Amino acid sequence: MRDCAGLHSNAIYVRLFLSTCILCYSGDPELYHAKFVAVCQQSTDSLTPTDVVQIARLASNVKKTALMCNVDPDSERVTYTKLDYNPG
Repeated sequence: MRDCAGLHSNAIYVRLFLSTCILCYSGDPELYHAKFVAVCQQSTDSLTPTDVVQIARLASNVKKTALMCNVDPDSERVTYTKLDYNPG
């Protein structure tokens, strides 16, 4: 969870989901629905195009937006990429 500490500092509530994804809430999880499914990884990790599509489809199927959180191991800076999946 250390890798996604930036989510907490931006006043985002998070909960672990499916052991590799994190649900992100804009407020108290008891009062709000999650808007994002975040996947955190080191910048040295690689994802195949199929991995990216699977993550986006998972988020779409549960009516969330996929948020890729990429952590630079040297600076520990986190960059975020929003994935929208709209089949059809």
